[in-house]
Amino acid sequence: MKLTVVAATGGVGRHVLEQAVDAGHDVTAIVRNPAGLTRPVRTEVADLAAPDAAALESAVAGVGLTKDAGAGIFIRYVVTPLSNRFMGRHYADVALMEDLLRGSGLEWTAVGLPLLTDKPPTGRYRTAYGQSVRRGLRISRADAAGFLLHAVDQPVTFGQTVAVAY
Repeated sequence: MKLTVVAATGGVGRHVLEQAVDAGHDVTAIVRNPAGLTRPVRTEVADLAAPDAAALESAVAGVGLTKDAGAGIFIRYVVTPLSNRFMGRHYADVALMEDLLRGSGLEWTAVGLPLLTDKPPTGRYRTAYGQSVRRGLRISRADAAGFLLHAVDQPVTFGQTVAVAY
């Protein structure tokens, strides 16, 4: 599968990149500085902190955000991370993002993550659709990345907000 990993040198992005390459996916990394990449992959350089959405859109144009599903081509966005530490205005922004995704006509999955740790992956986590994971306070960056890669090819997650935690 062709995948584009945005912020591929970040805490979760690095794990997504490594796991995707290990699984044999065709990966493009979008980063500010390619020197931080741990694997040799196609690279697009973009200032991800820039408020100009057109700059990011230009960086991803034509690079691996599409997948042939047998019934046509569709675009997959996996949005991460949502964090329990965000409050107030941030939750309103998340609700707006989800509304925009729902009305976009795209196939999408929004993934909510709690406090991220640097512990090794366990492969054992819980999910909840449309709500938080009960008493789900943490997840490792490696397990979060594992779920993101799993979700990208699971139709049950399409059009859903999914929380992931231990």
